[in-house]
Formats: sequence, C-alpha cells, structure tokens
Amino acid sequence: MVNNGHGTIFWQSKWLGNQALMDAFPEAYDADFNRVGNVADFRTWNDNQFSHCNGAEDVHTWMLSGDGRFTVRSFYELFFPEFAVGDSINEDVARALVSLWKLEAPPKLQFFGWRVLLNCIATKDQLFMRNIVPVSNDLCCVFCTTQLEDTDHLFGSCLFTDYIWRRVMNWLYFFEEMYFEEFKNYFFNVEKVKNALRRKVVAVIWLVAIWSVWLLKNDSIF
Repeated sequence: MVNNGHGTIFWQSKWLGNQALMDAFPEAYDADFNRVGNVADFRTWNDNQFSHCNGAEDVHTWMLSGDGRFTVRSFYELFFPEFAVGDSINEDVARALVSLWKLEAPPKLQFFGWRVLLNCIATKDQLFMRNIVPVSNDLCCVFCTTQLEDTDHLFGSCLFTDYIWRRVMNWLYFFEEMYFEEFKNYFFNVEKVKNALRRKVVAVIWLVAIWSVWLLKNDSIF
C-alpha cells in the first residue's frame, strides 16, 4: 500500500496494476532523469494525483497469506507443494525445519540439512528425474552399489552409512535416549532428547555426519 511514497520506487515497482510504469510508458521513462526516484519524489507533478498519500510509511504485503504478512509456511506451500498436506505443510517436516534453524551451527551445515530434510539434494535419482543424467548412467549408490541412490538410502538404509550411524551413536552413548532408526532421522525425533544442550550438540554432530557422507560420496565420483 502506498502511503507517504518514500518506500515505493516510482518507475520499477508494480504499484499500479501488474505492470511497472517503466514498461507501460517506456518513452517517458527514457526521458526522465530520475529513474530511481520513489513515489514521493513525483508528488510535485500534481499533488491531487497523490491525494491518497499520507504521513504513514508504505506497507508491502505478501499476497499468499490472508493478513498480508510473509510466512515461511506460505513460501513452502508455493515452492514445495509436495510437503503440504491439505492447507498446511506436513507437520513433521515443519517441526524438523524449526529445530534446524534454531541451531547455532555453521550456515553451510544448516543449509545442507535444510535441503536433505526437503529431499532436494542432487542424489542420482533426482538428477535422473530432472533429465540431468540419462537412464544409461549407473544410478546405484556409490557405497553399496546395489540400491538406487536417493536421499533415504544414502543417509539411512545404505549398509555403509548404517555402519557410520552406529559408530556415531556408540560414541555419543545415545542408545538410552532413542532407538537406532530414530537417531538416523534425528530431526524428526529431536524432542525425545530432554536435555536442551545435549539436543543441540547432537544435532550439530548429526549434520556434520551427513555432510561428511555427502563429501565422501562426491569424492568417490569425482
């Protein structure tokens, strides 16, 4: 919503309809010396044309939510509809993502964990589905060479990573807090760890483990 006009770029913003003024009136745009001015800069043309402007700040609204406010949920429903159930995001995925972004961890690890939880890393099955690699390519896991490489297999059911998870779990002495299969899907079961500090430490170690597996996989190929 345009109020005082200071927060809305005049020529480039689509603040009148669905077309920017620079596209609707290209000759006027080319002739203007102030191509980056905001709406308030142009009120001197004719104040009557901007009678709706007032002292309040301009308000930018997010059209995908009812109240005009941006929400992560509406973003995921637009760009990752496969994780939506009815009118909401899958609650298990949503909780896992909340736990992930609350961590004090290197952004690289968090971003990779985010992609793993959303199943959007470049595993062989994803590359094939996106027509990046042909069907003639070997789509099997580089570690066990027997099963299709997808996210669930690479970080869960593969015998190689299964061995890694058992070593990590033994090192953490973690068997009293959750079952082995639950640990492999840690962010979906994180609430079972009652101690908040231990929960965060284990989460970071879990992220380091999947990141290390991913690097080793790529080193095996390249």
